[in-house]
Amino acid sequence: MRAGTIAAIVFGIGSVVLTGVATYFGAMVAQDQLEQSQEDADRGVREQASCVSFWKEGELTGERLYLMNRSPDPVTNLILRAEVNLDWRDGTSTTKGWRVLRLALQPCSVTIFERNKMRVWGDPKRGLEEPEGARLTPKRVSFTDHGGAIWERRTDGSLHRLNERSDSIKETHRRDIAYKGEPNVKPAEECSSSGS
Repeated sequence: MRAGTIAAIVFGIGSVVLTGVATYFGAMVAQDQLEQSQEDADRGVREQASCVSFWKEGELTGERLYLMNRSPDPVTNLILRAEVNLDWRDGTSTTKGWRVLRLALQPCSVTIFERNKMRVWGDPKRGLEEPEGARLTPKRVSFTDHGGAIWERRTDGSLHRLNERSDSIKETHRRDIAYKGEPNVKPAEECSSSGS
């Protein structure tokens, strides 16, 4: 009788251990599935925003700033922030902020701003002296996607979802830098096939 009791106890302990191991691995699989589901949901939310980018090409007066939307949907309330660095004859430089407001960035398009179409006024402290050169440095672009989410793309390529816009679209536009005419808009060579 003792041998039967011991065998039953050992069998019971073994069953508990196996049940515990099975439960542990079941929980790990469920956790992995949950994480994968969250990643898929995040990817879906970021899908359109990940299709918006900006960059600079060229040097000095040949500089161009590019805004690209590879999504089949427009993005709205776009704000491109850049700096214009003015170089003076005495070797010093002055930095001015430049902000471009666009109500919408067309789907599957590239918008090009050319430096030679910009008029940059000098520094009031320098009177009528004109700068020897002006260099563009893009900083960030913020926009609203087709779902109403606000995003910001930074110069390092990172994409961040914002709870609210850090710089109001109603902020006073600086008048010491002007752009002549409208920027050039071309179709993007590659465009995402997914729609809203």
